[in-house]
Amino acid sequence: MAEDHSLHYRNEFCERFSFYGMRSVLTIYLINFLGYGNNSATVLFHAFTVLAYTTPLFGSMLADGYIGKFWTIFFLSIVYAAGQI
Repeated sequence: MAEDHSLHYRNEFCERFSFYGMRSVLTIYLINFLGYGNNSATVLFHAFTVLAYTTPLFGSMLADGYIGKFWTIFFLSIVYAAGQI
């Protein structure tokens, strides 16, 4: 019997949408609204990108070693949603 992957696909879509949406306006927001210089905004932009690509490693360790795939996706989806507010 095939597994239902719809939760995973929906979560992945929302995560990618959030990532690219944030990435497209982050530097503008840092420079125009928070008053950072170009160099500082660039460093923070790249730090955001690095964190976005490295934190899934910690999520996979959490899922495989402690609480399971479903609960990891569920709890971290709540964190994603709270971060967008």
